[in-house]
Amino acid sequence: MSDSNNSSRDFALGLVIGGLIGAAAALLYAPMAGVEVRRKVGERATEYAGQAREKVGEFAGCARERAGEAVTTLRERADGLMEQARSRVDELRGRVTAAVDAGVEAAKEKQDELEERIDETAAPMIKPEDA
Repeated sequence: MSDSNNSSRDFALGLVIGGLIGAAAALLYAPMAGVEVRRKVGERATEYAGQAREKVGEFAGCARERAGEAVTTLRERADGLMEQARSRVDELRGRVTAAVDAGVEAAKEKQDELEERIDETAAPMIKPEDA
């Protein structure tokens, strides 16, 4: 897309410059007095320079507009990707938290179960007073 814009811009610029050169050559070879030729060349050069400035301004404005659109599009895409990433991180955080909580609960249950089994299988303690 930018190659096409550059090609169009280069063509238009070449067209304007070629026109300036052609007009200057035509005026120089025209059968007029030297002073009059110089005046006409100056007028035409000023006219074509103004036209060239206008064209450059148009191309610059178009380029700015397209660049602005591209920046806006990229920002929108970046914002969308950031939101997706945040959502995914939140989802994964929730899953990890749930897994950790489930692991802690399972470990606690096993600890309680083992303590209970130890209490059941332990030999009664004989106290020196009872002997």
